[in-house]
Amino acid sequence: MLERTARVCAAAVALSAGLACASADQMERYRAQRREIARPEVAAATAGQGDLLAGAALLSRTDLVSQVLSRNPGLEASRSAWQAALARYPQAVSLPDPTLGYSVRPRSISDREVDPAHDVELSQPLPFPGKLGLRGEIALASADAASEGVAAERVRLAALASIAFDEYWLADRALETNAQHLAFLEELHATALARYAAGTASQLEVLEAESEVAMLLHGEIELAAGRRIAAERINLLLHRAPALPLPPPARELAVPTEHDLDADALVERALARRPELRAREAETRAVRAAVALAERE
Repeated sequence: MLERTARVCAAAVALSAGLACASADQMERYRAQRREIARPEVAAATAGQGDLLAGAALLSRTDLVSQVLSRNPGLEASRSAWQAALARYPQAVSLPDPTLGYSVRPRSISDREVDPAHDVELSQPLPFPGKLGLRGEIALASADAASEGVAAERVRLAALASIAFDEYWLADRALETNAQHLAFLEELHATALARYAAGTASQLEVLEAESEVAMLLHGEIELAAGRRIAAERINLLLHRAPALPLPPPARELAVPTEHDLDADALVERALARRPELRAREAETRAVRAAVALAERE
């Protein structure tokens, strides 16, 4: 009797283990996502660190994008949502907790002709075959969508940082050009005054030079305001105080060595790499798995 009970228990445990094990493909996808979350560039943001731009001599596009990605708490929130979605996978593919019951037969205790009798019951709910795999697919597809949300947030922040750097660089170069023009016109104004004093030029030339100088001075105020606004946008992306100073941008910009302006190639690349599209595909897989699971209920 004990041997038969042991064999039944062993078979139940083996069946439970077989149902609890997810497919090899799902387990590999789960491990791959865990490795992806642990990558340094996807790890937690460093918003609590000190001001990393305080001692920098120049501001480059690469450094700015890197700092924005590492200091933005919104990106860390997206990563935490991805981590929470991935943590649901082990729960989805696990069997419900088994239950253990114990009871005593009262009549066997009062009866002197038989030994006291006890009942021990171990029960394990077993889902219909295929349900655990579908539940795991829903969890993994949802985690895939969350991971693409992190990628989309990184692309968005990198684009904002790059655009802000362009505005900052253009404003700085415009101020430099305006200063050069102003110095040239001031020389012309001084020359016109000298010629007017010598009687070889009219007063109109002096007035025209003064008018041009005044226009450049007014333009300098506008360009300085534009540069200040661009710097404030960069500080906001870096979660710094808007009024904090920024190092000047590098004078020369790195020019890409290769240009791929073929429209068809760009569209194909966008369709293949756009994280929002991959997120929608993952959500579609989750919905299809949920429909298949509902059909098995």
